[in-house]
Amino acid sequence: MTRTIVLLGLMLVGSVPLAAQDVGDVVNIMGTIIVNGVDDEPWPLSDELVNAQRLINIYVAANQPSTAVEIAPVTWGGECRVEVSGTARIVDSDTVEISLEARLYEGTSESTDDLADREGVVFTVPINGDPANREVKLYNAETGGGDTADVLITVFVRRTSPNPFP
Repeated sequence: MTRTIVLLGLMLVGSVPLAAQDVGDVVNIMGTIIVNGVDDEPWPLSDELVNAQRLINIYVAANQPSTAVEIAPVTWGGECRVEVSGTARIVDSDTVEISLEARLYEGTSESTDDLADREGVVFTVPINGDPANREVKLYNAETGGGDTADVLITVFVRRTSPNPFP
């Protein structure tokens, strides 16, 4: 088994700098998060739509409790926003666990703090195996709501070779 030694200043794992520490196995988690959203407008106005893709590309070391997974927010219609964040961790030599939460905000601007809906998803992905796919459906059920967002998640994991952190 190949081990990785990381020297201070050369690598950040998650947001914690490591100093001359053996990090064990390292995997690369890659994938896409696609957001298809509808900002529901009253008749005769037209609904505003978004179809946006965000990429995931992070490294996780076996000695970490978890690594943050975040994407840039998806905004549209002047009043809707979807955020997706969570964690990834190596469960064992063959599996990574992904835990994500998707949140739909709707208000008077795209920077609103008015949370309309949220849903979490936890799933495992085999290392060097087939990708995992999940879908999260968000809906604004508030008065005057009707806004929706379908969040499509595809993730695959590869053991790093050659080692990205010599």
